[in-house]
Amino acid sequence: MYNSLNIVIPVYNEGDNITDTLAEIKAKVTSTHDIFIIYDFDEDNTLPVVREYLTNNKANISLVKNKYGRGVLNAIKSGFDSVDNGAILVMMGDLSDDLSRVDEMFSMINEGYDIVCGSRYMKGGK
Repeated sequence: MYNSLNIVIPVYNEGDNITDTLAEIKAKVTSTHDIFIIYDFDEDNTLPVVREYLTNNKANISLVKNKYGRGVLNAIKSGFDSVDNGAILVMMGDLSDDLSRVDEMFSMINEGYDIVCGSRYMKGGK
């Protein structure tokens, strides 16, 4: 059983979207969670927005530089390496993922499922 959900968000210049993404997580994910924002380069426009967000909001957010090179796959790998243990949810920084079922999915992991995968491309998905 896991006490906390680890949310890994690879970003690439998501400064215009990340505040809305974090607000969506706050509004829809009631499970205890930690957020890992994985970025490729120090000039990414996501970083100052997240730092500003942290000055005004209490949140467990870690900024992690991608250590495997650029790209979403390498960022996800870096995010996985950043998590000590527990369940991991990968979501995109542009709000392309529906978070309304995250708590239900996390509950299923805690019931003993090894993998829970939602998809907007499968029957019933949206």
